[in-house]
Formats: sequence, structure tokens, C-alpha cells
Amino acid sequence: MKTDELQKSSNSRISTIPKKNMSFEFENILLRPTYKPLTRNDFDMNVQDKWLEIKCINVPRRRSYHSSFIHKDTLYIFGGVDLKEGRISEMSSISLKFIDNIQWINSEVYGDIPEPLSDQAGTLVEDSYYMFGGQNTHEEVTNNLYVFNLNNSTWKMNTFCHNSIIPLSSHTCCYYQEANNLVIFGGYSKGLYSNKIFFYDVEQSIWTKYKDEVNHDIPEGRIKHTANVINNYMYIYGGQTIDGIFLSDMWKFNLTEMKWEQISFNNSSPDDIPTGKSGHTSIYNNTDNSLYIFGGKIGHAQERNDMWKFDLQTEKFHLVQDTLLEVDSDSKPSEISRNKRSNIIF
Repeated sequence: MKTDELQKSSNSRISTIPKKNMSFEFENILLRPTYKPLTRNDFDMNVQDKWLEIKCINVPRRRSYHSSFIHKDTLYIFGGVDLKEGRISEMSSISLKFIDNIQWINSEVYGDIPEPLSDQAGTLVEDSYYMFGGQNTHEEVTNNLYVFNLNNSTWKMNTFCHNSIIPLSSHTCCYYQEANNLVIFGGYSKGLYSNKIFFYDVEQSIWTKYKDEVNHDIPEGRIKHTANVINNYMYIYGGQTIDGIFLSDMWKFNLTEMKWEQISFNNSSPDDIPTGKSGHTSIYNNTDNSLYIFGGKIGHAQERNDMWKFDLQTEKFHLVQDTLLEVDSDSKPSEISRNKRSNIIF
């Protein structure tokens, strides 16, 4: 398999793969439901990590549970919900190529424009963004699949037998390049929290459901978890159960052998493992073969902004940051190194 440099994954939990020749590499987008500014964290082992607020013009409406992705140095956000104004259908974009006088643009889009949605999930496949599910303005959970062509700014709703996949929200959507498949896991559907896996063949436009024929141990049904496809595995972490439990477990699904395996933390002390959480984000950094997990809720109305590193080789966690979100508003954009790896939150 040709391994991607950086991982495409989910999120509100969505990731992207930067190109090698980017003048400024952004590893991923981190979503925080209560923040409106665009904020960045630089990772450089020679300096102290800190958050920097990037000043922007024409900032979009505040929102949570939206989806976002980066394509060719441009950050896109779609949908989400505002507690006062309801769900949103607009798409906004911002160029990250030059960070002086950054300005948001309300993108002009065409075709089968999606209805206002929140809690959808999506992933990039070459020059297209695939977006599945979500909750609409009627509080209905959907199973529509939209594809946004980034070359002509056109949406298309893919047609398929809707009985082949259940409606879902608060799920994850990853791209498995080896098989040219979307991989959907978990989410809310019809009063239940799913632990099912669905595959979508991008070329054939066909859904298939994974069935465990050997009765292996499988993860508990959950929402607002994260998922990352790395090499031939899909890693899932955290989330919330139907009983309101915030999970701290991590599983990996072998995409070639089609079986689950829970990652054991038996050799780690409780202080070396993150508190169970949901609504967090996770990204893959290929330079140190690690997942970085940021933020989330550890209880009802208990948001966190800690950051953890999970080494995929040793399968152990390391606490990177556990301080209040300190935004350095005095730093000028020209002072920000373009050689550092960075995280973006909006």
C-alpha cells in the first residue's frame, strides 16, 4: 500500500493530507464547538508549544458540530449548528497560503446543495470531499451521501439503495486508499448508538456492512469518538455510550483481515492515560508515528483542552499539554515559522 503522508480522518473530526511542497504545512483541523477565532498550535521540539490566534477578516457565524477539511492550502468549513440560529448550510473557505490579512470567503457553490446539517462526517478523496449523514433542521438523522467537487465547486448527491446503510449522526468517516473505500463507524441511529462498520466503494457506489463471522470482541456502540485510518488499520478512540459514559478505550480494526483488536493499557498507570472523553479530535503525525488527541468533554459541561500523544509503536500515551487555552495575540503572523507542524482549530 502506498502510505499517505498524513491521515485523512473524521471529525467533526476530519483530517487532510498536505502536499510535500506546501509552503506551510497544516496537519489537521481541530474542531472546538465554543470557539469562533481561528487558532493554531505549533509543534517544535526546540521551543515551548503554545497556541497562537490567527487574526481573520469576515469570520463566519459561530457554530458547533460542523465539518471541515483542507485542500490545496485552503481550509473549508460546512454546516454545523448555532444554538440561537439553528443549523447552517453555508460553506466558507479561507486561504492558508499567506497568513497576513487572512480573509474568510462565503464560497459560491452549485449543484445538489445539501440541506442545513450538523453532526455529519466526511473525508477527502483526491479532489473531492465525501460527506455522509448528519442531522437536519427537522431533527431527522439522514443517510445521504454528498460529494463536493473542489475543481468546480459543485455538490452532487450520490444515488444508492438507502436500505443499504442506516441513517447516522455523530459518526466517523475515513478513507481507506488501498481499497478505495470510505469507512463509516459508530454514530447515532434510531435511538441506538452504533458499533457497526459500513464500507462504501467509491468506484462502484456500493455500500457493504461488515459482519463479524467469528464473534470477536468488538467496541461498544458510541458517538462523538474519533477514527483514523493509518496503513491497514482504523484506530478509534473514546466517545460516549448510550448510558452517558465517556470512554477512554482505544481499538484498531485490521482492514485486511477484517477483525477488531482492543489496545491494552495494562502497563500504564492511570495518570498516563487520558480521562474518558467525547467530542475530541485526533490527528496522525507521520514524522513520529503518533496520534495527537486534543480537547473534548470528560463529563456533561466539562470541556477540556488537554493534548495527548499516542505512540503507535509503543502503544502508550504521553501528555503533551494540560493547561488552559492561552492565545498569544501579540505574535505577528510573520513571526510564525512556516517550517513547523501545526494544528488548526475553528
